Amino acid sequence: EKVKAQMVESCIRTQDSNISVGRKALKNSLYKGHRYEWTFDDAIEMIKKLTVEDMKRLHKKYIRSDQMILAVAGSAGKQSFKEIIQRVCADLNSEGTVGSFEQLADEEQLDQRQFVPGERVNINMMRDQAVLLLGQPSPLNLFHEDYIPVKILNLICFHSLGSRIYELREKTGLFYNASGAFAAGSDNEKGYDFAFAIVNPENLDKAEEKIKGVMETLQKEGITQKELNEARQIYLKGLIDATTHVSDIAAMLSNKKALGLPFDYYDKVLERLQNISVEELNAIAKKYADPSKMMTVRVGRV
Repeated sequence: EKVKAQMVESCIRTQDSNISVGRKALKNSLYKGHRYEWTFDDAIEMIKKLTVEDMKRLHKKYIRSDQMILAVAGSAGKQSFKEIIQRVCADLNSEGTVGSFEQLADEEQLDQRQFVPGERVNINMMRDQAVLLLGQPSPLNLFHEDYIPVKILNLICFHSLGSRIYELREKTGLFYNASGAFAAGSDNEKGYDFAFAIVNPENLDKAEEKIKGVMETLQKEGITQKELNEARQIYLKGLIDATTHVSDIAAMLSNKKALGLPFDYYDKVLERLQNISVEELNAIAKKYADPSKMMTVRVGRV
């Protein structure tokens, strides 16, 4: 009951955040008709109804040793690792299996969602700053051949200090903050494209136009060799950081197994990164950097 009360209070506080309200409204439009579409009020009602028996049932279904992945990294000997694992896991047991990760993912059926291209959602909140969000479903999941190139486009368009949206912010002063991504949240399931900005309420229309302009320019004119070189270096640093500590290596191995990635996945990512060309990236930008069907969420004095 104590944890339930804390969670309900957290949901109530979240409803007072214009950023959280905007993100929830965007995701509810992106996943309309799917069980991922839920409100904070839905969550509060669900939490209040939970019983101890519900918790036991959910624990038995999902928190299972036969569904766990154990990843070990370090310099200890094989026998030492084996003894530690046997000692820590000695009292774990299971009662059969509930299916593979792939089967669990198949149950989601994301393609059944009812996204409305160009939808506009205005949510009035008395705030000095307004939140602007643009979004649309992405056709990409983690296994798509264009996923890695699109991650490079993210660095060029949204993610680094030298990104195009950052340059727009510096030139125009329109945004207090701005970001975005193509194929955000992609894993076994398809993700979504989005752009986010905190702006003065009087600048909402202009900010929306300018952000869409950044994507349209990327789609029509492509990138430069300099942008590719810089994005490649940032991406390479991320790959290096993934192996700098034993905890990072263990997490990487565990995630690869959970997502069903081959053991040499990062070798292939590295090869893809080193061999990709400006021409190939520009062709991919033409396919995915299209804001014409994006929906809009505006939160604030709107």
